[in-house]
Amino acid sequence: MTVGGTSSRDKGKRWEREVARLFRDAMPGETVKRGFQSRFGGSEEADVECPIYHIEAKHQQSVNIWASMRQARDDASARGLGKVPVVVAKRDARKDEPIAVLRLVDFLDLVEERHYLDNKS
Repeated sequence: MTVGGTSSRDKGKRWEREVARLFRDAMPGETVKRGFQSRFGGSEEADVECPIYHIEAKHQQSVNIWASMRQARDDASARGLGKVPVVVAKRDARKDEPIAVLRLVDFLDLVEERHYLDNKS
């Protein structure tokens, strides 16, 4: 094991804990926590477990959004819990804000729900 590999994993764990905290703050009263991670692959656990979303947290200089979303989608589907796959990404040593990526169909569901709530009499 290289020092870089350990450092990279630690950075990823810190980011996963931060993402879990952000989602806990946004969803008071819900159980949100860092998922169990296996270094040996084959895991369908989300990086961050929460009631609605299957969250893959990526903290790298260059994130392959398509591959990350495919992983989130496939893992969420394999678990069969009906969770929305989301990728939350942050670049290394950059001032860029973290981003959340979800499928267009899921984003449109959020838009529709917000529109409904804003126009409810």
